[in-house]
Amino acid sequence: MASQEMDNTDPSTISGATLEKAKRELNEDPGKRVELIQELGRQITEAEAATDDLKFTRKDNKFLLCFLRARKFDVERALQLYINYHKYRVKYAHLLTDYNAKSVEHILNSGFFGVLDQPLNDGSKCLVFLPGRYDIHNIPVSSLLKAALLVMDKLIEDEETQVHGLSLLQDQEGVSFSHVMTLVGTEVMRKAILVEMVQDAFPVRFKSCHMIRQPWYFSFVYTLIKPFLKQKLRDRIQLHGWDVEALHDHVDPSDLPEEFGGEQPPLPTGTLTKLFPGEL
Repeated sequence: MASQEMDNTDPSTISGATLEKAKRELNEDPGKRVELIQELGRQITEAEAATDDLKFTRKDNKFLLCFLRARKFDVERALQLYINYHKYRVKYAHLLTDYNAKSVEHILNSGFFGVLDQPLNDGSKCLVFLPGRYDIHNIPVSSLLKAALLVMDKLIEDEETQVHGLSLLQDQEGVSFSHVMTLVGTEVMRKAILVEMVQDAFPVRFKSCHMIRQPWYFSFVYTLIKPFLKQKLRDRIQLHGWDVEALHDHVDPSDLPEEFGGEQPPLPTGTLTKLFPGEL
């Protein structure tokens, strides 16, 4: 533990507009960054010593910085988020067995889940879902949860993503009534497990969620998860229906694949595998 507490290495390399945004929106002070990372590290060590239930897997400066940025350099709030991150993975360990990219390689290669190469207008990294292509009968929802967590764990290693955040685009064309009813019956949906992670147990700035072409029966899913949504997250969810141009008021078509009425090629399969070099 001593080496972690004594580590005075600044893990950040951001500069220019990204640094200015971090200062403006995240209260980031380069002159105090290492000091606050060390203070968070000390509090983590104390928290771990006070419990037998949790073991914290990573305490390096680069990882701790993610939590400070996600909570605007409020050390106490960053500590709680760090604890929640680990508690979540213990709480849902039964859904996260074989937590590695190889176990979800079929999902990473599927084409219904991907990441856009270019950031959105606000600089956020963008996850894309095409659930109409999701084989709900042969791919457990728990596997999709695991894949999403693995991808997000990789994405937050990027400092640009830490500062600018993550967004979600979802095109629900092709989602059947059977899709929805099957999802509603799963533990992941009943307990809003993914919502719990995004809101309280992951070091990310969640910027927006845009959905298009949602069928009328999507309301069953939204009604199920809405009570779990904090107002801040509710305000960031935009349901555009079949008005794809409404999405373009928020996201430049030049950044979007053609599934979203954009100018980029269709979302290719295998876009996520490049996040895991040497692991597949």
